[in-house]
Amino acid sequence: MDEFIAREKIKLLLHLYEKEIDPFVRSRFKRLLIAEEDQIGRNSETLNVIETRIAKGTALVKRQEILIASMEHMGLDTASACALLKAFNLTLHRFEDCRRLILTFLDQYIDLP
Repeated sequence: MDEFIAREKIKLLLHLYEKEIDPFVRSRFKRLLIAEEDQIGRNSETLNVIETRIAKGTALVKRQEILIASMEHMGLDTASACALLKAFNLTLHRFEDCRRLILTFLDQYIDLP
């Protein structure tokens, strides 16, 4: 039950983190996300969740880049779209960092005699 609650908190915090542009607020959400993720632990199930998030995040970044290119082509202001793209990229990099940590943890665990 505790793991379910932690995962739901992570979903909510992640949603808030992905949509937030303000760096101070994003850093607060990031700290809260890390605290919740630490409660769940780093294991292969979490790795699968993160892999899915990375795939979705990569697609979201590509879609946003296409949108920005289209906006630029039409001569529209892209400042907020670029800020959102930056937020998406930061989120994506956060998940990639998390994946590296989990893989390192799992490699160490598997290598134990």
